[in-house]
Amino acid sequence: AVHTRNNAWRNDETLYLDTLAKNDLAYPIRFNLAVFLRNEKKDFENAKKEFETILRQSPNWRDITLVYLHLGDYERDLAGNEQKAIEYYKKSVEAAHDWKGHFALSRLGALFASKEEYVQAVPYFCQAVEVNPDSQSSQESLNRVISLIDSTYKDKPFQLYQDIVKGSAFR
Repeated sequence: AVHTRNNAWRNDETLYLDTLAKNDLAYPIRFNLAVFLRNEKKDFENAKKEFETILRQSPNWRDITLVYLHLGDYERDLAGNEQKAIEYYKKSVEAAHDWKGHFALSRLGALFASKEEYVQAVPYFCQAVEVNPDSQSSQESLNRVISLIDSTYKDKPFQLYQDIVKGSAFR
């Protein structure tokens, strides 16, 4: 029996699949399988299916915030659906109960910054730093977007005021 079980330990994928065959509710293992499929095998569709299985079977799983995050990444990077990505990132933030929420906050800030909507990006980067003050990348992103606001509105302070007032960034 021990020799038979050793085959399941041959590699990560085999271990994950063998474990899930024995316990379909092993969500940390299913999550690890999805990340493995995405990062190592570049099998994005099956990774998405595994994340969706966790979401469907256990919407209150302790790390569901990371499931939403990965689904948002899929929508942003592979499906090209920025609006759906934003929805998933916002769900990730809502579901977060610890420092892991800073990942989605940073991604939201980056999405707005990439569209040169720097004023909209600031609150997300601020919240990311607040949630995880140890995140150097969030702090660097906040500093970068503040610098971009400074250079963009240097000679147009009234435009900055208008962009802050008309947007919903600080509500």
